Amino acid sequence: MINTLINTFDKNFDKHSNKYYIMKNNVYQESGVSVEKNERVVSSIKSLVESTHSEEMKNNPIFKLGNYSGVFPFPGNIPNNDFYLTATMDGVGTKSELVKESLGDGGFINLGHDIVNHCINDTLAGGGNPLFFLDYFASSNLSVKQVYNFIEGVSEACKKGNVVLLGGETAEMPDIYNTNCCDLVGCMVGYQLTSEAKNRLKNEIKPGDVIIGFPSNGLHTNGYSAVRRGIKSDIFNSWDKEKRRAFIEECCKPHRSYLDTVSSIIKNNITIKSHIHITGGGWLDNPPRVIPDNISVNFNWNEWKENHMPHFYFDLQEITDMVWSEMLQVFNCGVGYMIIISKEDSNNIEKMTYLMNLGGFVIGHTEERNGEQLLFN
Repeated sequence: MINTLINTFDKNFDKHSNKYYIMKNNVYQESGVSVEKNERVVSSIKSLVESTHSEEMKNNPIFKLGNYSGVFPFPGNIPNNDFYLTATMDGVGTKSELVKESLGDGGFINLGHDIVNHCINDTLAGGGNPLFFLDYFASSNLSVKQVYNFIEGVSEACKKGNVVLLGGETAEMPDIYNTNCCDLVGCMVGYQLTSEAKNRLKNEIKPGDVIIGFPSNGLHTNGYSAVRRGIKSDIFNSWDKEKRRAFIEECCKPHRSYLDTVSSIIKNNITIKSHIHITGGGWLDNPPRVIPDNISVNFNWNEWKENHMPHFYFDLQEITDMVWSEMLQVFNCGVGYMIIISKEDSNNIEKMTYLMNLGGFVIGHTEERNGEQLLFN
C-alpha cells in the first residue's frame, strides 16, 4: 500500500486540515475486497513474471513492468523494427451483478461496452493503439440471451474504436461460480510505434507540468462490491424511489472510451507526456504508476470536490460510509482519465481552449518531491 497522507478527508468536516493514512476505514475490505492483499499478490509474483523477459526487456524502460499495458518487442529474427506490440487484460468485476439485477439481460450490452472501453483506455495509457480484442464469458449456467447481448455490446464498442473482435471463449462451470453469476473478461492487443515509445521517454515529467482531467461516465468498472453493499443499507432504502432509481442508473452507465479524445489531442500537436487511466486504485494508486519518484503530484482536490464533482459521489459516500481517503482509492470520483502536459502547452491559450472544449479541466500540477508523492489541496 502506498504510504500517502491526505488532508481534509473525514466525511464530517472539510474546512480544517487533519491527516489520515489511506484506508482509514476499510469499507472495501468489509465488502470482500482487500486492496492490500492484492498488492501483496502482485508484488509476490513480480520476479516470476520478469524471469520470462529477455535482457532487452529487462534493461529498457519502454518495457517496464506495471504499466497499463505490457509492451513486447519483436524478436531479432523478425524483420520489423518499426513498432512494438502491446497487450492488456481486465474484467468488469461485480458490476455484472448490479447491472443484471437492475437492467436484466439487456444490461449485458452495456457490460460489453464496459470491458472493451476499459481495455482501450489501458491500451492508450500504456502508449499503444488498439488492434484486436478477445473476450471471455464464464458462468455457472450460460444464457444464450446474455451471451448474445454481451457480444452485441462488445462488437458495437469494437467497431466504434476500429478494433477487430478476433475471437473469444465461453465456459459453463457450475462448481466454480455461484448460481446465475458470471465473469466477463477481455484482452486487447495493440501496437506502439518505436518512434512514439522513444519520444515518450524523452518527454519526461518535470516540476510545473499540468494535469488535465476528463470526466468519467459514472463509476466505470471499479468499486462495485462496495456499491452493492451500500445499496443494501438503511440509508439507501430511506431515499425516495426516484433518487434510488437515478442512483442505480448512474451505476449502470458503461465505461467511457477516451480514444477519440486522446486521438484528437495528439492530432492537434499537444504533447501528452503521460496518461493516467483512473481505474482500480483510483486517484491514489494510478498516478504513481507513471510519475517518477522525484516528482510529486498536487491535485486541486478541494476545488474539484466542492465545485465540480457530481453529487452522485456524495450520495455514494453516504451509503458506503467511506472516508474520502478510501473513496479516492476505490472510485474515480468523477474523473476517468488524466493526461500530463508541459507548462509551455498549458500556457498556450489556443491549446488550452481546445482541451477545455473537449471537456478537459486542470486538476493539478507536478512539483519537485519533498516528502509525499501525492498531495491533495
